Amino acid sequence: MDDAARLLEIEAIKRLKARYCRHLDMKDWDRWRTVFVEDFVSDTSESGGTVIRGADHFVAYVRTTLGQPSQPTVHQVHAPEIDLVSATTANGVWALNDVVQLAPGLSLNGFGHYHETYEKADGEWRIASSRLTRLREDVVTPLVSIRVSERLRRLGATTARRLGRWGGVDRHPPSVLSRCSASGRVRVSTSIDPPSRWHVRDFTSTTPRKSRPG
Repeated sequence: MDDAARLLEIEAIKRLKARYCRHLDMKDWDRWRTVFVEDFVSDTSESGGTVIRGADHFVAYVRTTLGQPSQPTVHQVHAPEIDLVSATTANGVWALNDVVQLAPGLSLNGFGHYHETYEKADGEWRIASSRLTRLREDVVTPLVSIRVSERLRRLGATTARRLGRWGGVDRHPPSVLSRCSASGRVRVSTSIDPPSRWHVRDFTSTTPRKSRPG
């Protein structure tokens, strides 16, 4: 493959990832499903989540957890590092900034990377696997931004997994909602009604302060 052909394939993968973000944030689930191979694997275990196998299973899971109109999301990816392994396979790393509204006036702002593999079939590139790693997460309100520590994220995910499971896959809200900070800086409690949906019941910051830079 010459350089021109290689660049065209890389550009096609960039457009694939752009569709991933757009369809996810628009909650266009049928179109979002088309960006994955059938046996797609999602791995968020390093960021407090779990492993989900199968594109249909993954799309259904995300639709259940983030599908409500009251749950707007924003996924922005940039600085792609894409390497073609062969004419039909590739690897890529993307920098990620995502924002999820947990409740009115309460959002989770995350930073990290997607580590992905891609496969080409029938002339189309699709995502074969995606592993999410986190650099930091912040709970943001109109008055305060509080960093979510790695310890709190993992503690929250562990607690949420004990509370219930969904279709053989761990069912959990964003990890910051699951448990209170051991430091006492932020207290977030939740209620489950109905069981498949999480709601914020109250949010109290005991020491409001501006987030540290960086």
